[in-house]
Amino acid sequence: MLTMEEAMKHSAMRFAAGEIVKGTVIEVRPKEVLVDIGYKSEGVISANEFIDIKAVKVGDEIDVLIEKLEDREGMVILSKEKAEFKQNWDRILTICNEGGIVNGKVKAVVKGGLLVNIGVEAFLPALQMVRILSQFFLNSSCHHKKVITEAVEINWNDGWKRNSFD
Repeated sequence: MLTMEEAMKHSAMRFAAGEIVKGTVIEVRPKEVLVDIGYKSEGVISANEFIDIKAVKVGDEIDVLIEKLEDREGMVILSKEKAEFKQNWDRILTICNEGGIVNGKVKAVVKGGLLVNIGVEAFLPALQMVRILSQFFLNSSCHHKKVITEAVEINWNDGWKRNSFD
């Protein structure tokens, strides 16, 4: 139950699609999780967005992205995955703008370079990693090795962000 102070704080909040807000899990169902974000109705997240739905407990606080304020049933549609993705991109952009180093783990060797997980999947072109090229492509067990890179460019293309690293 909300205290009067918490209710006042929530009433001052503005809710809009695309915003990331904190929510509290109020019910875990087999196919969905209900979350209270302080809006007039609770939000729903697909169970598929959780790695282990059995680990989700009532009372857990999570960051969620508001996808839609009301569907046909009046429910708020939320996404945990999209909130994490957006937060990771914000972190990556901050690091890039400050000239910092982006840490990642090699996920796969693909044509022309590597697929690297840096919080989101990013392509590391072979031409940008000449210094370590032979080490990775000659060693077939490069999966899950850590890679330290510096972002030199972030491009927005077809709704997806892509990285070039040095």
